[in-house]
Amino acid sequence: MTKFFPNLKTVLFFISLLTFFLLNTQQTLASCSYDNTQEKFFTNNEIPTEITPIYRLYNKRTGVNIYTRGYKDTAKILAKWSDFEFSDGTPAFCANLTQKDGLTPIYRLYNRRTGVHLYTRGDEDKNKVLAKWHDFEFTDGAPAFWASLTEKPGLTPIYRLYNRRTGAHLYTIGDADKDKILNKWHDFEFSDGAPAFWADLALNSGKEIITQPLGSIISIGLHEYSEDDLNENAFLLSANATFNVLDKDRNVITSIDADQNVSVRYNYDKKFEIELSNDNKIEIDKEIVFEAKNIEDKKTIVFDTNRPNSNFNSFRHGIRLRFTDATETIWLINDIPLEQYVWGMGEITGTGDIEHNKVMTTAFRTYGKWKIIYSTKYAYAGFKVNATPGNQLYYGYDWEKTHPNIKKAAEKTNGIIIYDENNTVAIIPYSSWTDGRTRSWKERWGDPNNIFPHCQSVPDPYGKHPTKSTKQLENEGNHMVGLSAHGSLKLANEYHKNWEEILNYYFTNITLKKEY
Repeated sequence: MTKFFPNLKTVLFFISLLTFFLLNTQQTLASCSYDNTQEKFFTNNEIPTEITPIYRLYNKRTGVNIYTRGYKDTAKILAKWSDFEFSDGTPAFCANLTQKDGLTPIYRLYNRRTGVHLYTRGDEDKNKVLAKWHDFEFTDGAPAFWASLTEKPGLTPIYRLYNRRTGAHLYTIGDADKDKILNKWHDFEFSDGAPAFWADLALNSGKEIITQPLGSIISIGLHEYSEDDLNENAFLLSANATFNVLDKDRNVITSIDADQNVSVRYNYDKKFEIELSNDNKIEIDKEIVFEAKNIEDKKTIVFDTNRPNSNFNSFRHGIRLRFTDATETIWLINDIPLEQYVWGMGEITGTGDIEHNKVMTTAFRTYGKWKIIYSTKYAYAGFKVNATPGNQLYYGYDWEKTHPNIKKAAEKTNGIIIYDENNTVAIIPYSSWTDGRTRSWKERWGDPNNIFPHCQSVPDPYGKHPTKSTKQLENEGNHMVGLSAHGSLKLANEYHKNWEEILNYYFTNITLKKEY
């Protein structure tokens, strides 16, 4: 492959099995950022210019990376070809899609034999490759993007390294990343003598890209307020995308721009008062609903509820404030797809073994599914499950952001629900510790009709607390039915059991089904 790069004048960008960008985490180098209101990237210059994010996608089957232009193209490819994944969290860099002074066209060629893409600088290099290697074709009709071949203020150098052992090329962003790779992996060499090109780095990720199915909606009671609570203290709400305000019949009352606050106060007599930024006030009876205005934002919208005295204020998908006649209180409710509910689970931190995290996210998802189907406890208040330890701890988007391994484990088990031997969604109890054995459902709570056949007693030396007695564990809330969390962690860490093996150890005659 080195014959593609005989000297500095013939610079080609080859994306092959191990090609990937190592993103520089120093935001001081970044020079383009996302504007939520306009939903576009702009340079951070004195006079901002619109610019397009370039995303790096990885093909899990072939090991090939491709680069896509903008959010829509990226989401389209991820939705259409399941082999591709986007795990960087932020674009590789930002680029111009139109010609500007001082920029050179970067063309993408496709190799029909290997399935890889090759990027060339300028017309001369493109034409030379097409004439010399007939496996390559150019069908795009236009440059992939335009980049600077010389250093300019605010731009970061993109270096191309060559792996002598594999023949693959790797691109690094900035001098620090280049030097780190060369010092750590001696198969790589840098012989070009200069950067491949110079680019703007992305300060943030822009609109989130979600392609996995998310499941049905679950309604979560986040917090209960008295009438006086929301009369004396206005409820402030904003979102990262434009959202609609609706009444209980789902009639749109008004729309609020991204990052703009809307104030809601309870005015007694089952009425809410909305105060808009222009001092207009709107009164709505009984229930007020907040949801994304545009359908393409439903998966990615995040609401900030600005709750007093709370560390967890951000929640995905949809928010409701609902007056409850039975208690004469107001509930803050989060309507969210089941999968995104799992991402915000507060039962774990995600710092343990990935197999243990898969166990816990699958158990959490299954419990949520069971509540969607069977729960009527909170029907009077308009939701299925609350966010407290009485059901399952749920902290929402704030927890998801600071504990990213939970989402990673959920994505590995996406849509999987646990069923019992009767082909019924299996409620999955779990506690932290046991005294050396788990309890059956019947032994702990009674089960005369054998509704919970999957919860049988099993020996549990893995989750046995080293010092506490049975009574002490029970007093601390360890019912010891079903899954032992510490047992699961030990089986994953020390015995190298996978998540399916762990679930099948603690539960009897279960089936794992992918529902979406």
